[in-house]
Amino acid sequence: AVPRVYVVTARGEVTPDEAQRLPAARAEVRKASTRESHLIVELRSGRNREVRRMFASIGHEVTRLKRVQFGGLEIGGLEPGAWREVTRGEVRRAFPRAPISRGAA
Repeated sequence: AVPRVYVVTARGEVTPDEAQRLPAARAEVRKASTRESHLIVELRSGRNREVRRMFASIGHEVTRLKRVQFGGLEIGGLEPGAWREVTRGEVRRAFPRAPISRGAA
């Protein structure tokens, strides 16, 4: 499975104990207040609405969700819907077991 990293904003204070209880995820609380919390969440699978369901399971609503990394590839400053070509080195680092043809970028 390809790791995916998200920046998550959730309603209410998510404690480190709650973050550890998130199913199928590694989560780090970056900032938390009674109003909202900001976390970095890493998943190995990213099914539709999975992050939102996981946070609902610990009693918090996700108000903002942004994928910042996919398989070791940083999204960086790309706008929603934008794309860029990846380098051969990025492909090798992100997918070390995948064969790369000579015609690939």
